[in-house]
Amino acid sequence: MSYADAEIRVYTVDHAFNTEEETKLISTIPFINFHHDRVEEFRSKVNAVADSLEKAYIHWDQYINIEITFKRMYCNEE
Repeated sequence: MSYADAEIRVYTVDHAFNTEEETKLISTIPFINFHHDRVEEFRSKVNAVADSLEKAYIHWDQYINIEITFKRMYCNEE
């Protein structure tokens, strides 16, 4: 999502650890940092959500990949 400052994507994985490994996106969670002066706090909170997702999927019947992407938009704005 182009407007998000960060995203968490959750994928299921078939044939893990194999050359035929396939992933399927099952969820995308966008995050907007309304307080650009608190970047480290924002990153910490996004990582905490990813940690919670990891715990939630611990007993899922397939392998799960959780991917976090942070964007640095308008990084030279003063």
